[in-house]
Amino acid sequence: MKYFVLSMILFAVAGAALVSGIIMRRKYGNDTKFHLWAWLPITAFAILLLFISMIFSVPKNHIGVEDQWGEVIEIHSEGLNLKSPFSNIIIIPGTQQELTYSAVQQEQEGEENRQDPMEAVTRDNALVDVDMTILWSLDLNLAKSIYREYRNLDNVRTKLLRPTTIRVVLDCVAEHALEEARTSERATIASCTERELRDETSSKGVSIRAVQIRSISAKNSELQASIDKKLAAEQSAREAEFLRDKAAADAQIE
Repeated sequence: MKYFVLSMILFAVAGAALVSGIIMRRKYGNDTKFHLWAWLPITAFAILLLFISMIFSVPKNHIGVEDQWGEVIEIHSEGLNLKSPFSNIIIIPGTQQELTYSAVQQEQEGEENRQDPMEAVTRDNALVDVDMTILWSLDLNLAKSIYREYRNLDNVRTKLLRPTTIRVVLDCVAEHALEEARTSERATIASCTERELRDETSSKGVSIRAVQIRSISAKNSELQASIDKKLAAEQSAREAEFLRDKAAADAQIE
């Protein structure tokens, strides 16, 4: 749009130069030839800027949405394209996006892709934090409706993915007791979350590629410490039992 505005200014300057040149030519004669023809290079440069304002490039695996005064008038595929000088182009990516819910900041994931952890309640009424990452992308076939509904990626994250994820995680975690959720059933919860998220967002233009749950921990520190102590004791008991069985087997062999 800035090139279009600049070209309009130059067209106005060229017009003023032409009128000025004609007036001066009539008043002073051939000695003012320069003034008479000065508008030509200005006009040529204005036309060049006007053309530049109409041409744009869409990167690979992206879609360009042409917005004119708030209305989508055309969708452009990757490569060089032409647009109306009065419209703006919004580039929508089809590449994989990553959205992390975690209390721990991880710089490699990018601050804009990290939000606070999900909260849920287990079957035995324990309040937990769910540290997870969603890998997702936009369905470019639905780019027009995505843009009309959400306008940008940040709105997709905050207005679609976050509320939907909160609801789905609550449902999936509620099916399991705390110890199961933290250990043996964590993969089951991840599969449940991925399946439910995919079902609820696919029609809205979001493709869920994977859901990774790194940890599920009790928000009550005393409860968490008690669970960790119990799990450590169970692990020690299993190791002791294994050593006893091994010793008994060795004794029989001798």
